Amino acid sequence: MKTSMNTGNVSPATAITLRVVIAVAGGYAASTAISLLFAAMNEMSDRQEVAFIRMVFFLVYTVYIIWIFAINDLQKVLVTGLATNAVAWALVWSGVFS
Repeated sequence: MKTSMNTGNVSPATAITLRVVIAVAGGYAASTAISLLFAAMNEMSDRQEVAFIRMVFFLVYTVYIIWIFAINDLQKVLVTGLATNAVAWALVWSGVFS
């Protein structure tokens, strides 16, 4: 089964490179922000908190990477990645959960 991927005016190799960069850099940033939000919402001992933050980071990072590669349109990938990070970091900086 062949699936089509809407890459716009860029070559398929460039599209994959952009997806990898967005997935790695954007996923790391979003995972960090979401982990910070979860840590601020929970009161645990230091040891439990570190383990919890690592678990949340790993899960969010994995889901983010799969999500970025599951989207067929390259423009949607960019908008989705930026919007996710913008919302997550806005919540962190606003101090809503602290």
